[in-house]
Amino acid sequence: MDMQVNHTAGRYLFIEGTKIVGRLQFQQGPVPEGRNGVTLEEVLGICRERLEHFQKGTLSCQENTDAITAIGTALHELEKRRQLRIDQDVEGTTRPHNSDSGW
Repeated sequence: MDMQVNHTAGRYLFIEGTKIVGRLQFQQGPVPEGRNGVTLEEVLGICRERLEHFQKGTLSCQENTDAITAIGTALHELEKRRQLRIDQDVEGTTRPHNSDSGW
């Protein structure tokens, strides 16, 4: 399967031969200005949910458990970023935040 990526538009197309078999559109711009795609947190949540589903059946394995843990860590770090952005009054904007102000 091939993937076409347009990072500027946050668009991912998954292609099998000449057929588009999947699409992913990431949020572009601050959410308060309007939803137009999914967030990283939502995609990671979906991945974690899928792996947790696998763990309930015959596809259960240690690697799935490790991946679930890694996704949890990623979500935790993204929440830290969100909280820093709120604390620094830049959440909902495209202005950068200062990561050194710590948690």
